[in-house]
Amino acid sequence: LIHGDSAFAGLGVCAEALQLTGLEGYTTGGAVHVVLDNQIGFTTEPHESRSSAHASDFAAGLGIPVLHVNADDVEAVDRAFTLAADWRAEFQRD
Repeated sequence: LIHGDSAFAGLGVCAEALQLTGLEGYTTGGAVHVVLDNQIGFTTEPHESRSSAHASDFAAGLGIPVLHVNADDVEAVDRAFTLAADWRAEFQRD
């Protein structure tokens, strides 16, 4: 799933869906969420729109691993996706 940073942090559906994944009947066996820090959707500065440094920080509170990668570093992006796919395959969760 690909999210803009404003959608991931600002839409309650993302947080709600992540919290439901541990319940029987709602699990998908894990998903990989890509959050693009593009600042396009925000009408305010990040420090005025959330209390955390990154839009994805609330996911860490749910025990979901969060990887921060510079998209200009193609090899790092590849390693992050490989790690995310391996995590999903092994643990069957977000």
